Formats: sequence, C-alpha cells, structure tokens
Amino acid sequence: MMVNFCGLKLRSPFVVAPGPATNTIAKLRKADKYGAGAVSTKLTFYRLPFRGKARYYCEPRHGGLVSSDSRMEYRETVELVKQAKNETGLVVFCNITHMGEDIDGWVVMGEALQEAGADALELNLNCPNITPAMKQPAGGRVGGFGTLAGQDKELCRNIITALKKHVSIPIIPKLPYRVADISEIAQACKEAGADAVTLASGYPSLPPVDIYQRGKCLNPFHTGVSVGSWAGDRGSLMHSFANVALVAKRVGLPIIGGGGIRTWEDGIQMMMWGAGVVTACWLVMYEGFPAIKRVVNGMDKYMEKQGYGSYQEITGLALPNLRPGTDIEVIPNYARINNARCNQCHKCVEIGHCEAISETADQVIVDAALCTGCGVCRALCPRKAVSMVAM
Repeated sequence: MMVNFCGLKLRSPFVVAPGPATNTIAKLRKADKYGAGAVSTKLTFYRLPFRGKARYYCEPRHGGLVSSDSRMEYRETVELVKQAKNETGLVVFCNITHMGEDIDGWVVMGEALQEAGADALELNLNCPNITPAMKQPAGGRVGGFGTLAGQDKELCRNIITALKKHVSIPIIPKLPYRVADISEIAQACKEAGADAVTLASGYPSLPPVDIYQRGKCLNPFHTGVSVGSWAGDRGSLMHSFANVALVAKRVGLPIIGGGGIRTWEDGIQMMMWGAGVVTACWLVMYEGFPAIKRVVNGMDKYMEKQGYGSYQEITGLALPNLRPGTDIEVIPNYARINNARCNQCHKCVEIGHCEAISETADQVIVDAALCTGCGVCRALCPRKAVSMVAM
C-alpha cells in the first residue's frame, strides 16, 4: 500500500534505517526486492574523523549494542545514491552528519547528494557512539557531532536553516532521545524549516562484562569498549512510542518512527502513536531482508481486513489516549481467579506490593476490597487463570 510522506511516494511504509544493511548497492537491491518503501543510506561524513570497524555486542532475542562501526565519506554515498536511483525503485534518504559548528560542510554534502538523486536528507543529530569513539569519556567536547549537536536547539536551527537555503529536497533531522524534552528540540527544527523528523535513536549504553575476569569485555577479540548505541529491544520500542507520541501531539511534524520494531503489529502501533512511516535496522541485520516482506505484508493485510484505505488514516489514532496522569480516571476493578485453571504455583501470592491475594489448602482467594486492580497477577499467571473484572 502506497504512502505519501513529505511529498514522496513510498510503495510501502517500511524504511530500512541507516546502518550496515544500507551501505552497498547489493544490499539496497535486496531491500528493493523485499518491499522496502525507502532506505536511509549508511551514516556519511564529509571527511571521516576516524576509521571505525564493526564492534557489536548481540543478544538476538533482545537487541544489540554498536560500540563502533564503519562509516562512509560523502563521495562514496554520492556514487551509491546514483546506483540506487538507476537500479532500484527505492526512495533514498541520505543519513549525514558533520561538525555542528562547520555549517559549510553540511551544505556541501547536501548539494552533492541532491544532485546525485537523493530524495531527502536525514540529518544525523543523534548518534551516541560517535564522540566516545573519538575520545573516551574524560570530559570535553569533540566537534559537536551526533547527539551533541542534537541536544543544542540553536545548533539544530543553524544547520537546518543553512541547508534549506541550498537544497530543495526534504530535510529530516534525526533526533536524540538523550534530551530533557524531545518535543522542544523537534519544535526548534520545525521553526527552522524541517520537513519531518526521525525518532529512532539508540540509547548510550555499555555491554555486560565478565564478572569472573575482573570486568573484562565478553568479546575476547576486543581490547576495550566505547559507549555505544543499544537498539532493537522491546524497551526501546516503548521509549520510541513515547517520543513519537510527544512530538506528534505537541509539534505536529511528520515522523519516521522506529526503535525496537520486530513485528508488523509494532509497525501499526508506531503509526497509531503518530509515525507516518516506520523504520528498523536490527530487524534486517538479525533476520535478513525477507523480514521486510513479512512486516509489510502483515501491515497491509491488517489495513485491508480492518477496512482502512490508507496508512494516513491510522497515523495518530492513539494520540487522544495520551493525557496528563491527573486526567486519567481509573475504573474500579479487581482480579478474579479461575481455580479450575489455577495450579497454585504461588506466583500471584508472592507479589510484593499486593495484600489482596491469599490461599487455602485447595484454592487461591482474592479479597476484592483490598485489590487495587493493578493487573500484575494477570500478567504473571502462567496458566491464564486470572482475569480483571469491573467492580
């Protein structure tokens, strides 16, 4: 199902996020083959400040940590864009970054990539592992790269304003989550002329260590680790919902939403919280390009079965549910236990904050007057013996 995003027509709402899966034409051909609507090319510099090598810590069920990775110089990306526009039907975003204080470098890259055929520029103002890879965290500022630029509203304004004077394609800043209020940064970008924002950032993280080897890295082929970007897990997804919803409700810019997407249901929920299209990186890295088809087909089938005519119809559907906690009314309810299902495993009886549940020799009992209706017992029950019912 086609999607119109910032005036660009995407054949599906799935954007392959910038990363190791978007740095060669062979990979972009696969993204095209399996139904991506767009790709964002691997993070590109005007001139590489350091030569990174891929260093990951992976937990396939949960996500992964990128401590360092290779990046591209803009002339490489120029050639990649030309190939992609000649050999695929993809909409091509170019993920770029530069020292925030050197505005001219942003403009040079922007003009060159637009001329090469790029459909939009995605300004990387979020990447948390650029600065630590250049200088270990001992204090000081290193060039205003990545998330350091995205934390500075005036710097964001200056970069976007300069680019808007020199390029006509959409400008889409990719914002960091490590800010006091992401909607304030997004508003500054909007005021400077940004056409949309990307909210799909990993969190500054460090991997586990070997507690029996004096805290050494678990990977024996790494001599150390820098602060990296953790992405792809369910926790990231919940953070992403919150950031997408806040920007959608307070700022109103079109949003590329991602961070933790693994299923088509995740994609639909991200759009209901306000994203116009969805994006993922680790999904493709772990499961391969066929995962794109699985997600896109699932989303399209959902839309058809539910009677929606376009993805625009579901964008922001959940936003009316976002309100201050003081405005939320709790409908009185309590837990009811089906003792025919219950095997008295004690999980609900041992809940630390609950005084409503007790047991006899042959059944578990809920005192409705003491039950707060929190629902933890229902979530914990392995036999689905607990239901929540209205008072």
